[in-house]
Amino acid sequence: SRIECMAHPERYNYTVDVFHAAAIEWLQKAAKGSKPFFLYLSFTVPHAGGWGDAPAMPEQGAPVPTDLQYADKDWPDVEKDHAAVITYLDSKVGDVMKNLRQLGVDNETLVFFASDNGAHLEGGHSPAFFNSTGGLTGHKRSLYDGGTRSPTMARWPGHIPAGSTS
Repeated sequence: SRIECMAHPERYNYTVDVFHAAAIEWLQKAAKGSKPFFLYLSFTVPHAGGWGDAPAMPEQGAPVPTDLQYADKDWPDVEKDHAAVITYLDSKVGDVMKNLRQLGVDNETLVFFASDNGAHLEGGHSPAFFNSTGGLTGHKRSLYDGGTRSPTMARWPGHIPAGSTS
């Protein structure tokens, strides 16, 4: 349950942590080799639904081990979860970038960061709460821009100018 996980996150495995740990371990070895490497790291967040058992208790919120700095916000739990899961993901991506830098390969590594769809509204989350679609009409599973356009970023120093858009 959400209450149990939030009270004792150390009792649970969180796929983001498992994937991240495996990726960093692999990266530490691959970056020291003489061959180019490719790492596909697909985090499972943000994703709706993780608390509840259908049909008696429908899914609510996003599975996250802690609401971090959002725990005391006067927001619905589902939105605290959403904010926390984005922040949690950001910290894991930041750690990957830090490792690339520490291994001395960040300037020769092309990094893509992408989402698989637009903002979701499952699990009780409202895309309007954080303006998740950036003003676009629609959401995940719709054919409007808010559902089909998804954020994608690329970083490759010396090849892609920082701050550029296309």
